[in-house]
Amino acid sequence: MKKIEVILNKKFSVTLLNPRPLKECPKGYCRLGIFEHNLGNLYNPSWLVLYTYGKNITSKNLRYEIYRDGCFWPYYGKLIPSKSFIEYLHTRYNTTSIKNVDLINFLNKINPNYTEYLAESDYKSIKCFDDLFNILNDRGAFDPEIIYYENAINYLRDNDPSFVDSLNIANEFGYKLTDLDCEKLASLHASNKAREDFLELEDEINKLLKNKKFRKHQ
Repeated sequence: MKKIEVILNKKFSVTLLNPRPLKECPKGYCRLGIFEHNLGNLYNPSWLVLYTYGKNITSKNLRYEIYRDGCFWPYYGKLIPSKSFIEYLHTRYNTTSIKNVDLINFLNKINPNYTEYLAESDYKSIKCFDDLFNILNDRGAFDPEIIYYENAINYLRDNDPSFVDSLNIANEFGYKLTDLDCEKLASLHASNKAREDFLELEDEINKLLKNKKFRKHQ
């Protein structure tokens, strides 16, 4: 059995068991978050993606994804946590409520960046879709910035070739023609599209948040 000792976030000691390269993430893995590790170098990033196998966060269910030298695909395997790390995870994800883990996984599937805008305390205060939308909207989660002329032109060509929608959005925000360029129009259109796409998920997210099932730590 191959073991790799790793330090996460500069303070948590964990052990990675039997790493094996895979093209795709195994089925049943539920993503929790990204952690810094001490094995990075010029060729590999210094981060590890943490998963659970299933929805419970327990010492037996933790899994990982990490890049290593000599392989294009990431490595996956079982992670053995220290006592302090598993306690930290229980606190961070408030895992007595399974709905928080479900919400994190749901957002990660839509756009992994969304969870970066949420603090740990936010998950306790989010009771409905409007709560979640308002937090993300206020913190700029729906405001991607499209920079460089070529990127902006390519975006507008694919999403608004006539510029009609982009100009209407700009007009609603009070922009003058002298204030606009391709990058601004593309960014405004992308922001509006991100909000509209997220609003379409209202029923699904409300249904998810109404799940009041609780599970005890194992």
